[in-house]
Amino acid sequence: MAYDEKKLLNFKNSIIKQAQENSKKLIEEALTKKEEELKNLEQQTLEEIFSYMQNEIKNIKAYYEHELTKEIFNFKKQTLAFRNELIDKIYEICINNIKNFTKSEEYKEYLINKVEKIALKNNCENIKILIKKEDLVLKENLLNLQNVSDVQVDYENKLGGFKILDLNNNIEIDESFSSILDEAMKNFYENSKLNLKNF
Repeated sequence: MAYDEKKLLNFKNSIIKQAQENSKKLIEEALTKKEEELKNLEQQTLEEIFSYMQNEIKNIKAYYEHELTKEIFNFKKQTLAFRNELIDKIYEICINNIKNFTKSEEYKEYLINKVEKIALKNNCENIKILIKKEDLVLKENLLNLQNVSDVQVDYENKLGGFKILDLNNNIEIDESFSSILDEAMKNFYENSKLNLKNF
């Protein structure tokens, strides 16, 4: 009987020992698995955080690029408006100066001398001169110039100056102030920094 109890005790102890070993092994496996899952979770979380940060950076960059583009557009718009305003003011000043000049005595002398010089320079023969209506007071003076056969009103000429038509050689020379001003403004626009070509 004592033998059976001893045998039973040994069997019991063996089962307890086996259960403890199995329990220890299961706990270790569970801990290892938990550790792996934690590492995987940590890696996944880091990847998600990184992905979120990348998206946020992309969104922030896109937002500021959009804002910058908007600001550049507004700056260009303001600059172009200022440039146009400046050109208009310069043009207006030129027009006023021309109008004041055409009312002066110097203008009459200028007109007669300029027609004579240009006619001689270009060897004009049978000359028709076109002038603005207000300059018809100089018709007789102009008709007294060499090779001038006719003086007529140029209704398109509002500022002054003149056009010479050489009827024999079919040549037209435009010295009207509007034509000279347009050319001067074009040169000014192209050669100043106001053209904003690379803007």
